[in-house]
Amino acid sequence: KHLESELTFGEHTHEIMAYRFNKTCFAVEAKISALNVDRYHICVMKDLTHRKYLEKRIKQVEKDAEDALKVKSEFVANVTHELRTPVNGILGNTKELMNLENEPGKIKLLRLIERGCRDMNNLINNILDFSKLEAGKFTLEKREFDFRKMLDYVKGNHVHKITEKACSFL
Repeated sequence: KHLESELTFGEHTHEIMAYRFNKTCFAVEAKISALNVDRYHICVMKDLTHRKYLEKRIKQVEKDAEDALKVKSEFVANVTHELRTPVNGILGNTKELMNLENEPGKIKLLRLIERGCRDMNNLINNILDFSKLEAGKFTLEKREFDFRKMLDYVKGNHVHKITEKACSFL
């Protein structure tokens, strides 16, 4: 094999191109040491073809991951926008109906719809927060909540399924 570079002797390795007998070139890591005998040297070379291939592959995978993250972020932004619009429409119409309605049973159902819309908006915000978390732009916020109210809400939203399955909710 023939080297096409002037290398320094010693412990340092150099990345150079080497040529095979068939005149194809390939990257090698080379180290040349001088022997104690006059005009003789030892050259140790390591083929870097596979390493170079893996480096290119890693760069491509990193680029693909960045592109996928960008597409995902755009998707999340579009989906949350598309969800928020009808939810806010339902919420607005529900509030209008609550102003017109006098019957307590219907007002209770409208309040459940209103609460469901607020929860849907919270879910949308949570999805956006998750995207912020992945991007490293999320901060946690400590808040208290009323556990009993949360259970009452769950019971109110699922009372039909609870009774349909002959279950009880304590």
